[in-house]
Amino acid sequence: MIKIKRIISIVLIIVLISAQFPIASAAESIDISEFSIGERFGADETNDDSCDSLYDDGADGEDTFWTEKDLRSEPDEAEGVEPQEEPLHYSTETSLIPSPEILYGVMAEDNSYIEIYFNMGVYAAGLEPLTLSNFRSKFYSNEGNFFNVIPTALTKIDGTEVLGGEDALRLFFEMGGEPTGKETIEIKPSGGLSIFNLNGDAMESGQSTGQIKLGATVQSIISMEMAVDNSYVDVTFNMGVYGDSNRLEPVTKDDFVLAFMQNGGSATSVVIKDITRVDGTTLQGGETELRFNLNIMGSPNGDEAVEIWAAIQSVYSPSGIAMSHYRSSGQIKLSPPKPELISIELASDNSYLDITFNTGVYGDWYLNEDKPCGIDPVKIWNFRVFFTGGGADSEFGWMSSVKKDDYSVESKAGELKGGERTIRIFLDIKGVPTGEEYIIFKADGIFNKKGVLYDPVVEDTYIKMNALTLGFELPWLEWNNRYIDLNFTSGVYGSIDCTTPVAIEDFTLIYDKNDGLTENVIIEAVTQPDSVDIAKATPLIGGEKTVRAFLKLSNPSAGQGETIEIKPADGSSIWNGAGIPMDENRTTKKINLFASRPGIISYKLARDNSYIDLHFNFGV
Repeated sequence: MIKIKRIISIVLIIVLISAQFPIASAAESIDISEFSIGERFGADETNDDSCDSLYDDGADGEDTFWTEKDLRSEPDEAEGVEPQEEPLHYSTETSLIPSPEILYGVMAEDNSYIEIYFNMGVYAAGLEPLTLSNFRSKFYSNEGNFFNVIPTALTKIDGTEVLGGEDALRLFFEMGGEPTGKETIEIKPSGGLSIFNLNGDAMESGQSTGQIKLGATVQSIISMEMAVDNSYVDVTFNMGVYGDSNRLEPVTKDDFVLAFMQNGGSATSVVIKDITRVDGTTLQGGETELRFNLNIMGSPNGDEAVEIWAAIQSVYSPSGIAMSHYRSSGQIKLSPPKPELISIELASDNSYLDITFNTGVYGDWYLNEDKPCGIDPVKIWNFRVFFTGGGADSEFGWMSSVKKDDYSVESKAGELKGGERTIRIFLDIKGVPTGEEYIIFKADGIFNKKGVLYDPVVEDTYIKMNALTLGFELPWLEWNNRYIDLNFTSGVYGSIDCTTPVAIEDFTLIYDKNDGLTENVIIEAVTQPDSVDIAKATPLIGGEKTVRAFLKLSNPSAGQGETIEIKPADGSSIWNGAGIPMDENRTTKKINLFASRPGIISYKLARDNSYIDLHFNFGV
């Protein structure tokens, strides 16, 4: 019996060879004895058939899985035991017959089966007909609906029983869900030893039909694209849409509902004006792409959004089924306006410029599906700053960084992410402006979210710099009058050469008793503002913008009109870093003392623990 099978195999091989090669002349005749059919079924060749190589972990696609149910029968593997090697033998000699391959797959219109086409007739091991266990399928949701796919049967193309040697098969399956048209299925061999040709050559496990898209069975909106000028939004459906169940009429604007979300934007309302084809022509019915022309009240800034869905029993599929009222387009934001510079503000100390646009801006752009989009934050090179006028010491400066406008201190300001409307440009200015200097500003290479380029202003923008005269900013008095924090417009020194810090003698304190009880108030010490304890506060080193002046009251304050006022001792006692003195007439203005409250300022425990000395801020 074995010899008969072998003879049949030899005859079949000869037939296949004859079909692939022209009949040779006597001088060129092929000696079939040079080719060994061998013991093709039952070899020692090993193939990687592990679960790692057969089943995808889903890394190449979201919501993907290989179906295992009814596809493979490997109880040993399922129980964690190495699968037993099949008693197959393969020749290592060269064959004139190519290896079997999957050419392509075709999905049925109703998604009930996939037709798989091969480059030759294919078999299971031992020339047996193929079954479901010889295949595996992979499902990709592709942001569509996620559901299970269960293969149920394998037949010939005509639906009859598989006998072996077919070059096309039909794989039937069931789906638990409603495809939107985004989902795909891929069919592969179940392993490297599952599908063979007549010669016993195995199909490689990587052979595939490729991803085959399922046909949509339920109407849905699959994409939206807002016009750059917000005049319309193009909506794409997964199948043609009609305005009636008989599929005779096109849809109208009354068949849809549009919701407007202001989201703090400047536009106040959006309504559908009419619906056309995307080329602007009149609808006929059955279109998959619709253009919703919009009427917008106000000027959108890009924060606003709209959402569209079908009105109840209003939009119908090609099969006359009404689109669900709950199938929404999802929100899509209105397009931002073309970037425009709307304001430039200079900090009072000239330390930064706040540049504000009418929309969020980006420093670059890219093509997303052939549509431009803004990307990456603006950079320092998107701006140009020049200084002019005034004295020589105030003409030189440059930009040091571009940051968010969340802090006035450069080191604390946040990094830009892209899409900010206000950009803070920190400046490094050498010298002390007198108020006669100007900053010349320009911006370029800036885009909005839609990749629309900012048009630079042709004329130069001039910003007048602030004169940096030294003065007091808002002081802060401690609730029990122990100290007052003196805040200055810039760091202060006790000498013109900026080598010494300020001292007590550089200040004058003016006290007014009025109807109070305190007879006198003096400055006891000036320190850095890092401790409420005069003994622990850090000494000044020079250049501090805040100086803590500890106060000494002759007796408690009643809080009945007592005031203090602090000023420079004279016109040459307090200096800024540029060597400019503080005017002796600048003061903190009058500050009312609080009603004094008794408080413990220190304590000391006796060595023998027999008593504790408490020191109060005044007599109690």
